[in-house]
Amino acid sequence: MVPAVEVLIGTQPVFNIIRDGKTFSLDSAIKTSQREGMTPMDQAVLNLLRARVIMVDEARLYVTTCEIGSPRFRAFDSVVEHGDAGPGGCISFP
Repeated sequence: MVPAVEVLIGTQPVFNIIRDGKTFSLDSAIKTSQREGMTPMDQAVLNLLRARVIMVDEARLYVTTCEIGSPRFRAFDSVVEHGDAGPGGCISFP
């Protein structure tokens, strides 16, 4: 068993979100702050998939940003084949 870890760093915007009780905005803050070292859960899962630590079927259980059956979700499968989600895919890698 290998953990997929979401990383939230206590930046000023994060403090403001929590102080204002708008915790529903934390996912967005994490996604837009990846350059500062934050990691969304979906990115962590995809990193494990890309490293071939987990299989696509297992990754599907934990990915939340793509609706099952959508073209974007199907692009998730291309990670195994191409190493990234490709154009229009669920998640991109830096």
